[in-house]
Amino acid sequence: MQWEGMSAADKLIDFDQIYTTYDFIQTTGITLLAGRDFSKKFASDTAGILLSKKAVEAMGLKNPIGARIINQGESRTVIGVFNDMVWGDRTKFAVPMVITFEKGISEDITMRLNPAKSITGSTSLIEHIVHELNPNFPVDIRFLDKLNEVKLKNEATLAKLSNVFGGLAIFISCLGLFGLSAFSIEQRTKEIGVRKVLGASVAELTTLLSMNFIKLVGIAIIIAMPAAYLLMDNWLDSFEVRTAMS
Repeated sequence: MQWEGMSAADKLIDFDQIYTTYDFIQTTGITLLAGRDFSKKFASDTAGILLSKKAVEAMGLKNPIGARIINQGESRTVIGVFNDMVWGDRTKFAVPMVITFEKGISEDITMRLNPAKSITGSTSLIEHIVHELNPNFPVDIRFLDKLNEVKLKNEATLAKLSNVFGGLAIFISCLGLFGLSAFSIEQRTKEIGVRKVLGASVAELTTLLSMNFIKLVGIAIIIAMPAAYLLMDNWLDSFEVRTAMS
């Protein structure tokens, strides 16, 4: 990648690159910030290029539309700028990215299915067309949600482990509290009897026996909640694409 005003340090910048043809932005639903998508109405678009917001910032282009970029040794004109998008790692935005017009270089076809039609019918039609073009070519259809599921596999595993070990920790803690409360009641059996004879209600006795444990649990909650919030917030900060803390 080369552009006007490029410094020696800029040569170290990595760019993700997608090769495509017409209607890519419209098909994928990427947000266009300026300019336009590749169009058959403009013959010059075969030498066009789209830049991501992060790519424009990395190049320091104040007026990117119409700028000349040397990509893979070919001079190309910037016709559009699109918003940064997730590419590869689902937890992070992509590095600076360019989308280049190039026919016949990709072995994949990106498409969006018509929601008014059934998925089964659409996939059957795709397979039929591919087999008509090349009967020996294996049809490999992959859905975006399944690809994302694979990429988020580590997070899903971590969530399951957190639930299991968190549940075990709570269960063991409850066993400990139960043992302490049983021991405390056994030590105070005579006191409970005397208080009962003197007219203490069941609610008053329950409060008396539980208060010490409630205080300890309350102190534990006061210490644990801010610590848990900070730990969770710190963990989420490692993701550029993250959920808000509820």
